[in-house]
This record gives sequence, structure tokens and C-alpha cells, in this order.
Amino acid sequence: MDKRTLVNIIRFVALLTIQILLLNNIVLFGYYQPYLYVLAILLLPEEMSKAMVMMIAFLTGFFVDIFSGTYGIHAFASVLMAFVRPIVLGELVPFDGYDKYKDFLPGHYGMKWFLKYSLWTVAIHHLALIILEAFSFANLGLLFSQWFVDVLLTESLLLLTIFATSRNQ
Repeated sequence: MDKRTLVNIIRFVALLTIQILLLNNIVLFGYYQPYLYVLAILLLPEEMSKAMVMMIAFLTGFFVDIFSGTYGIHAFASVLMAFVRPIVLGELVPFDGYDKYKDFLPGHYGMKWFLKYSLWTVAIHHLALIILEAFSFANLGLLFSQWFVDVLLTESLLLLTIFATSRNQ
């Protein structure tokens, strides 16, 4: 097992543990909740097969569902995120292509690139999550505001986590 695989496994376990034990218990104003576990999917290597990324995304969402009592909505949203990930990466490919030895971190491809990548994938993930959770378009304004705030909270937490962990390396 190489170092990169070990780092991804540790990241996966750490982010899932933080999500399940801490963040699942934080709901701001009764509606808004950050989902840090999506970072594990965002930072998977580009050369990893699509099937493997989707399997990891499913397992990630499945574990969050088990400990949240949410009956598959996180699994669905995570698999959807993994499904659109190659499309988003294809649209954002740098001029000289992706380096298979670099992770998808702001320090490798730039902050602007990372924000585009993470915002698109997180927004799609959260849209699916909120629509499935509500299973109705009755309060469209509330759904939109919940989606918008959840995306901002998650993005802020992702960036905070990335910068806090990169300072130690």
C-alpha cells in the first residue's frame, strides 16, 4: 500500500468519524447542517476508476445514513456527486492536464480552480440531499435558502479543514 492510498484511507475514516460523531449533532437554526464528509469524495485521486469512486461515495453516504437515520438520501447524493465529478473535472481541466501525483487541493491547482470544483460538486450533492429530504417543492423558498446556506456552510468548513490540516504538513 502506497502513502497516497494510506492518506486517503485515514482521511476517509477521519472525515466520516467527525461527520457522524460531531457534525450530525449540529443543526443551526433547526435547518442548516454542514457536511464535511463530502471532502473525502472530492479529494479522491483523478486516476481512480469511476466505479471505485462511486463505490467509495456510496459507502460514505451509506455510513452517514446509518448513523443519521436518513434511509439512503446521503448514499444517493454522494453517488450523484461521484457521478458528476468527472464531468466537472473535465470542464475544469488545467491547460497542462491533471498531474496524477497531485491531490485536488487548492495548493496544487489554485484556489480559484478548487472553489469552482468544490462548489459545483457540493451544490449538486446538497441539491439532491435537500430535495430528497423534503420530498416536496411546496416551500421552494425555504428549500432554496436551506440549500444555499448548507452549501456555504459546507464550503467554509471544507476550506477551514483544508487550511488547518495543510499547515501541519
